[in-house]
Amino acid sequence: IEAATRPDDLTLIADPAGPARILNTIYRGGSYLYEVQLPSGNVVRCEGPHTVRHAAGEAVRIELTPGHGLAHFVRPL
Repeated sequence: IEAATRPDDLTLIADPAGPARILNTIYRGGSYLYEVQLPSGNVVRCEGPHTVRHAAGEAVRIELTPGHGLAHFVRPL
């Protein structure tokens, strides 16, 4: 299954043992946009509230934001 997510579909949680790393933090007034590198090397974007700031290099884990519906696509085998 492949899932398409928007930056606000994902929640960052500070975790020293987290598998992902913050690459870049962009302040956007009412929120922060983060570029996060996954263990695979892929980079995803996550959006978080302006009240919580994660620094570049910080270890995090990523969770789906509760209540956000996701589109999914199943490829034939």
